[in-house]
Amino acid sequence: MKSELEIGIIGAGPAGVFAALSVKETNENTEVTVFDWQEPLTTLLPTGGGRCNFSYFETDIKTFASYYPRGSKFILSALTRFSMNDTVDYFEKIGIKSYVQSDNRIFPISDSAKKTAEKLLARGNKLGVKFIQQRVSHIFHDGENFIISTYEKDYRFKKLILATGGKNFKLARALKHKIITPALTLAPLEIAEKEYYELSGLTLKDVWVKVYYDNKKLLNLAGNILFTKNSISGPLIFKISSCCVYEKYTSENPLELQINLAGQNYTYIDNFIKDFRINSPKTTIKNSFGAFCPKNLFEKILKKEEIDGTKQISQMTNKEKEIILENLTEFKLHVTGKVIGTGIVTAGGVDTDEINPTTMESKIISGLFFAGEMINVDGFTGGFNLQNCWSTAHLAAISLLQEKK
Repeated sequence: MKSELEIGIIGAGPAGVFAALSVKETNENTEVTVFDWQEPLTTLLPTGGGRCNFSYFETDIKTFASYYPRGSKFILSALTRFSMNDTVDYFEKIGIKSYVQSDNRIFPISDSAKKTAEKLLARGNKLGVKFIQQRVSHIFHDGENFIISTYEKDYRFKKLILATGGKNFKLARALKHKIITPALTLAPLEIAEKEYYELSGLTLKDVWVKVYYDNKKLLNLAGNILFTKNSISGPLIFKISSCCVYEKYTSENPLELQINLAGQNYTYIDNFIKDFRINSPKTTIKNSFGAFCPKNLFEKILKKEEIDGTKQISQMTNKEKEIILENLTEFKLHVTGKVIGTGIVTAGGVDTDEINPTTMESKIISGLFFAGEMINVDGFTGGFNLQNCWSTAHLAAISLLQEKK
């Protein structure tokens, strides 16, 4: 039985494929055709380092939405209609069992994005989703139908879902939608203090960071920082990259990070030093602060500040003490830019003011829906961006079917 309603989906990434599954799960008689120039779910394969971090364990919808620096209010309806719990349940239904990592990230038990993609595509094939591996070159709406052109032929659809990801906005522009300037985010950052790159592999765990730009405090965040051979990285740095994606920081006007390495305030460490001088006066300066800072980093700090770490702590001058206290509580790094060619998610995209958040339908063209990363919604690292794909795709699909045909 052929449905009266034929649906086209452009983009066979996570959002496009899940939109197709959601349509077929809701009405199996609806004909769905998905277009992409590459094989379906190719873009899912590198997610989660190849392990597919497909969501994040947080049951409160408003808290979950707060992890999106752009689009947190917009995505509330989609998360309400299809939440993290719904994602986990659906994945298990089609044979993708999952587990929650200690940091609340959710992964398939297989720890394989490839096997996850295979399960999703197998479900699509079973439901009768039609995949066409052709590049869509043009798109046109004649007032009633959408005509999409590939290099092989033209196709006509009553309803259309655009899910072309964060790198292709040509078709949305062709349909007269405003695009917020795209910018890659969740990227490692370069710093002026390149001597610390020699600490490649060192992780600072659960540190508090204040972020300043143009002498204004922008952020106060906590998390892990990883030093690499050419950058600083890790979950906390990705957050900073995301929140500051549109700041114009450079080597001349950098972001300043003030990191509390010690996890304690100035007075606490000052009192520690007083007691340590009395109880262990012959201990060297470089060996006296292991409770507050990794030794290799502390030695780097001492070298930069020209403090002789081999001196006994009892011989430490007041000036040296003040310098050490400042570094342990407000260790400064200056971010000069993102590492060129990095960034795993796109900020920007189709302006959410032109999309109905309760349906994902365009406010400009009836019958046109959007899903996934191409919308100006992006989240922190941890499974939020894939959950954006699942939730917006599902909402677009069910809204499309609920409309009068």
